[in-house]
Amino acid sequence: MQRVNNKRPPQQKILYLIADSNWGGAQRYVYNIATNLPPTIRPVVAVGGTELFVTRLGAAHIPTHTVESFQRDIALIKEFMSLIELIRIIRRERPDIVHVNSSKAGGTGALAARLLGVRKIVFTIHGWPAAEVHRPLWQRRLIGALSWVTCVLAHMSITITPYEFEHVRSLPLLKNKIAYIPNGIEHIDHLSRAAARTRLTSFLPVTIPDGALIIGTIGELTHNKDHATMIESFIHEYEDDDNTFLVIVGDGELKHELTEQIKEHGAESRVILAGAIPDAYTILPAFDIFLFVSTKEGLPYALLEAGSASLPVIATPVGGIPTIITHDYSGLLVPPKNIIAIRDALRRLIDHPKERDILGHHLHHTVSSTFQLSRMVSSTLQVYTEET
Repeated sequence: MQRVNNKRPPQQKILYLIADSNWGGAQRYVYNIATNLPPTIRPVVAVGGTELFVTRLGAAHIPTHTVESFQRDIALIKEFMSLIELIRIIRRERPDIVHVNSSKAGGTGALAARLLGVRKIVFTIHGWPAAEVHRPLWQRRLIGALSWVTCVLAHMSITITPYEFEHVRSLPLLKNKIAYIPNGIEHIDHLSRAAARTRLTSFLPVTIPDGALIIGTIGELTHNKDHATMIESFIHEYEDDDNTFLVIVGDGELKHELTEQIKEHGAESRVILAGAIPDAYTILPAFDIFLFVSTKEGLPYALLEAGSASLPVIATPVGGIPTIITHDYSGLLVPPKNIIAIRDALRRLIDHPKERDILGHHLHHTVSSTFQLSRMVSSTLQVYTEET
């Protein structure tokens, strides 16, 4: 009589490290992978803070560790205390793989994992930090050097844009330690246009009339997103147009500064900071045009979501954005910080609704055929299993 083997295959453990617990692109990346792993892999997350990211991990029954020192301001103390905390967490969890994300947690996490002899260390680069143009040159060079050190410490690094793949693989010691895996999204059940507008307006301090044209964006209020240039571009062209509105969804460190900018122009009724909206991607059909003028990006989920909603997009050709948008085919690309170019692109799409439909249709096809979550997860699993 043949005996049946009821033993389960051995379970691997992956510890994901990330510095911040807000709901940004890097956090969504970790969440999407951690919640789509096969049953043979158990995810654990170590993160600074207890914001929305941690709440969503809890709802998905993924255990988390809070790294208290990720929240401290003094850099040298923070890095040393982070290293001690991460060593304790890694010793406690004994993961087979440590997957670090972004430069803030990457270097410390990779060093801790190396010191403890973790079998596989993976580093995902969510936008090369040296490209942050609002930083002084010496800071960009220092951060770039630290990012290179993190890549050296890791057994394999992942870039989410082809430009960064070519850049990183050209650096010393990294040619055979880099993979390009673009972000992907799953199918989104967007609200209807009418329902999306109803939900959006419930978060707004002003009333937007029926039939108004809404230019919208979703993103954290940070220097990299450059909402200041976006606001200036809109106000210069549409200050007296009572039927056109700019709605900015998101929260962040520049909220007060942007609020003051809007007040200085007396544009509070036309340029609206909506704050953070839960599951904001569901209300994208409320927008007529999606505007995204970042000065530094990785591969932004916001644009993939806009494409999923078939929105016409105006964006800047930074980071991985040109892999999503082909100018004049699936959107319009404008130079960063160029008020005139942004204004002209807005006027072009406002005046030509049929072109908006065509651009949105092409972008939807690009996103649905190329940037799939299942492809991102399977490619990442392959990195996990490759011998180092």
